[in-house]
Amino acid sequence: MALVSDTKPDGEYVEDAHSYEDKAERSTFAQDPTESHLERKTKLKMDLFVLPLTLIVYFLASMGRSDLGNAQVAGMNKDLGITAAQYSNIGSLFYVGYLVFQLPSTLALRYLTPPVLVFLAMLLWGVATTCMTAATDYSSVAGLRFLIGVAEAGIQGMIFFLAIIYTPRELTKRLCFCYSGSALAGACNGLMAYGIVNNIAGRDGWTWQWIFLIEGVIPIGFSFIILVLYPSTPEKTRSIFFSADEKAFLIGRSRLAANTGEYKFRPKLFLSLFADPVFWLLTVMCIGGTFTIATLQNFLPAIIRGFGWSATTAQAMSVVPYAIAFVTTNFWAQLADRFNQRGFIIVANMLLAIVGFIVLLTVYDRVPSLIGCCVLVAGAYPATAIGIAYIPTLLPGRKFFYFPRVTNL
Repeated sequence: MALVSDTKPDGEYVEDAHSYEDKAERSTFAQDPTESHLERKTKLKMDLFVLPLTLIVYFLASMGRSDLGNAQVAGMNKDLGITAAQYSNIGSLFYVGYLVFQLPSTLALRYLTPPVLVFLAMLLWGVATTCMTAATDYSSVAGLRFLIGVAEAGIQGMIFFLAIIYTPRELTKRLCFCYSGSALAGACNGLMAYGIVNNIAGRDGWTWQWIFLIEGVIPIGFSFIILVLYPSTPEKTRSIFFSADEKAFLIGRSRLAANTGEYKFRPKLFLSLFADPVFWLLTVMCIGGTFTIATLQNFLPAIIRGFGWSATTAQAMSVVPYAIAFVTTNFWAQLADRFNQRGFIIVANMLLAIVGFIVLLTVYDRVPSLIGCCVLVAGAYPATAIGIAYIPTLLPGRKFFYFPRVTNL
């Protein structure tokens, strides 16, 4: 997806974040009564149409990440002879593909458009997840997880799409709503794995294979819905989604944010991020939050089982922390947008996550340990989601486009 115009020199896009927000608030869209009505109408259409589709994509992608932990508890490692070290490598290989292919997949959005690229990504990871049912050893599982990571890298441009159509003061609660789909997916994975183990495990000799079959077929089917219904960038979106006035309004918003459909790769601006102290602060924040959440997605069911519960009970109990994360992420996002305050909220939730880590390290009884897991995710998910939404405010325009790419390096 192309995100910035080539009609101005780089320096004109590297503006102060507060100046950018103030400009958005003072724009003619907000001052003219007719266009104010147009703004409300267009935002309502985006909220009712774009956000649910984006949430479902993130929900299904997160299910594809966290299903490995549920399959492990359901007996995958034992059946395939996978050791603890090999299982850890499998979890890491997903993120190798995920990180390496984020930059090329995001650049490809310029030529493929969001609905086409997301369709291809969902189709590929759905097929690869389905193929996990036929895995026979460590090598086949590792290779398929790498492919799933490559495919899921293709959906990250959806974050940029939201930053195009929403201003920074509108973005936090909406992006966090979509991001909370990952917590909801973890909860649903636990429920589904619990139901599979207790009801259909053993049919055709399958147990953990049912998890991958179900979670592979669903993205394949939904990919075609995305191809038909998901809108493209404002410049390329079809008339079935927005009227001519609404399309012009969205284009105006994107240009106000220095995010338009004529993006050109600029190595100089890419490298300038390394000299920006804000970049390094955001990098540390995002790496810490993402590492915590990625670890939980791969190991939470096994961690809970280690507290002393059975495998089936651990699947069910993993629902609790994820459900709490879903609520806290949306709660804090609403406050962040309402009071236009993100920094203190991020720090408060990071401190809460640290408290959860301390509980897990110092307490050994299973109920207090489960509470520690709940405290950990209650802080880690909102801190990470709001931190991601904070990026376009602190690094608007082209710098925002390059930030996640450099962070991955």
